[in-house]
Amino acid sequence: QRTDYHFSDLIFKYYHKIGNQHTLTLTGFTGADDYFYQSDKVFSNTIKWNTYNVGLNWQWVRSSTFMTEAHFNTGVYHQQFGGDVNVYVLDLQSDISNGNAGIQFYQEFDKHELTYGLETTFRDIKPNQATLTLNDEIFTLSNARYVGSLESAVFIDDELELNDQWRFGIGIRVSNFIQLGPFNRFVEEGTVVTDTISYSKNDIVKT
Repeated sequence: QRTDYHFSDLIFKYYHKIGNQHTLTLTGFTGADDYFYQSDKVFSNTIKWNTYNVGLNWQWVRSSTFMTEAHFNTGVYHQQFGGDVNVYVLDLQSDISNGNAGIQFYQEFDKHELTYGLETTFRDIKPNQATLTLNDEIFTLSNARYVGSLESAVFIDDELELNDQWRFGIGIRVSNFIQLGPFNRFVEEGTVVTDTISYSKNDIVKT
């Protein structure tokens, strides 16, 4: 019987000042987790997780009471689960990739601290791709494909200083979610499928 587990993380940050008002920040991250378990000859199990992220941030300090900040980041996440019982090998994988961009503003006046802006996030998700291997022959149990989505939002937040000990905050955020193709919509009459509507990649399926 044997159990192994190891992980690694690497973080990268770079700051660059442009004059007295502008700052660019580049960040990167990668991480990996690897788990393995082996029982007495009969069963083994593996779990792997990988993460990759990179982001860019721009900050513009216009004055002591007004600042603008814009950002863009993207990431990829991969998870794999494996099980081995005698001559059977089960492999299960899932993947997520996303991109996020936004801009927000910070403004102070009187006793108010105002934050407002907008952002959008694109996600591509590939759920549970499962395969079974038996005596070197591979069987696909679920042939999953990527499913996309787009989420956009606007927001505003106001923090009011009442006195030296009390602050009051109020805000609102409005979001819109869009499901994107590829996707197959089945038209049913009772329990019978009468038609299939196919959406290509990045076609709007539902808002």
